[in-house]
Amino acid sequence: MTTAAASLETANTTNTVVTTTSSIAATPLMTHAADTFPNHDRLMVDIFSHETVGDEGFEALKEVISDASGVRVDDMKFAPGQVRLSVEVDKLVALAKDDRIHVIEEILEPELMTLDNDGTGPVTPSITGKGDTLYRGKDQIVTVTDTGFDLGNPDNCHPAFTGRVYSLRAVARQGETDDPDGHGTHVSGILLGRHFDTTKGLVGGIAPEAHLIVRSLFKKDGQPIIVPMSLLDLLTVPYD
Repeated sequence: MTTAAASLETANTTNTVVTTTSSIAATPLMTHAADTFPNHDRLMVDIFSHETVGDEGFEALKEVISDASGVRVDDMKFAPGQVRLSVEVDKLVALAKDDRIHVIEEILEPELMTLDNDGTGPVTPSITGKGDTLYRGKDQIVTVTDTGFDLGNPDNCHPAFTGRVYSLRAVARQGETDDPDGHGTHVSGILLGRHFDTTKGLVGGIAPEAHLIVRSLFKKDGQPIIVPMSLLDLLTVPYD
């Protein structure tokens, strides 16, 4: 049995999640931070160390970053090999000169796209297949990390998913895995929804015999998506 992880989509032409970042290589060649990040005085950034920096070296690097940025260590957030902080743009030059730093990446707030955005709309297939294939996802588990799943109850859901949901995991809302937006449920249906005959023909997912794990990132209107600092956190639980 294998597990396939469906990551967040990044296209901004569909009803989906955008997690775009701006990044710079941390080298002495970056002499004008304002050219890399125009129209900003201060940024929320992730600083990634090189893989050769061990645990002790990373602890020392935290202090170096604090001195160069003017930000207290207690005001930073950490993941393995990663530091997140709000820093003045002019301080990025000094930070980038440290050989232990691999990349500095701007953090942008994830944006949940809706059908109100320009360029979005329903998808209409130009080719209709028979839907009969030997590759139907049997004995496979698909993990969808998205806005949530249906009503948040695997025993009370759309019949396309009946008996197919292994587990639902809450990430942003404690104990709540429902899908106020609908995108996560839509993606789940594309992946493994049971096939139904409709007036439009046979409609269903591409792997209708697979099983499903959903991790819900939906938080609330106005702040719809909460993405953990380390994506490893999103992948570890489904694989375990």
